[in-house]
Amino acid sequence: FHHNGEGFYTIENMKSGKFLTASSDKNVTQEAPTNDDTQLWQVVELTEGIYSFISKGTGLYLDVSGGGTANGTNIGVYEKNATASQRFSMVKNATLATEQSPVSGTFTVSASLGKTMNLDVLGNSTKDGANVQIYKENGTTAQQFTFTQRDNGFYTISTGTGEGEKVLDVEGAGLTAGTNVHQWTNNGTIAQQWLLVDNDDSTVSIISRCNGLYLDVSNAGTTDGTNVQIWEGNGTAAQKFALTSVPVSNQLKQ
Repeated sequence: FHHNGEGFYTIENMKSGKFLTASSDKNVTQEAPTNDDTQLWQVVELTEGIYSFISKGTGLYLDVSGGGTANGTNIGVYEKNATASQRFSMVKNATLATEQSPVSGTFTVSASLGKTMNLDVLGNSTKDGANVQIYKENGTTAQQFTFTQRDNGFYTISTGTGEGEKVLDVEGAGLTAGTNVHQWTNNGTIAQQWLLVDNDDSTVSIISRCNGLYLDVSNAGTTDGTNVQIWEGNGTAAQKFALTSVPVSNQLKQ
């Protein structure tokens, strides 16, 4: 839950990074951030620990369709009716670290595309805006990334070339598939926060907090210089990465 300072909240799914959204047809879905009233909710405490959620965009209440109790029952918004279908309790969840293997330290990040191709900062650059690509393993700082988990469960991913001051960043905090990923000075914004999700094959997928999109090797390319971007989750090898710890003795200075 994120308060906007004006009495409303956005409600973010911590796995997908997407937000609870009330559509004009009274359905509720999760969507990438839209920065409009469809994702703003008023939280009203009815009795101790029991709440209703009112959509700012529609003025309607979050509602369990038909008062159903079966798995898969739809959630929508509906006129106030004071029934149990519009009353919710909230239980504070454990840290995201309980839902994934915690990661800490410096790693190479290898694309799962059948070749040893690593995440790489173009030209071993130290500059803001330096592009992130994949490139064959070369043992340089351009291919060393330090993962630091924040209190909210998301990670900042520092580049080896930036010596801790530069991090992976979604260009312009873009919301659309195909937005580029580069390095930028650490500023603490959600464009620089990433969720790690374990896959069944011991790889991880890396999801941007600012849009719920996945770190992605463009067109699943396997040639040096293939661009890295964000894209809708599709379960392909282009969105799966292996993390290999870099021993302290091998962590290079720029």
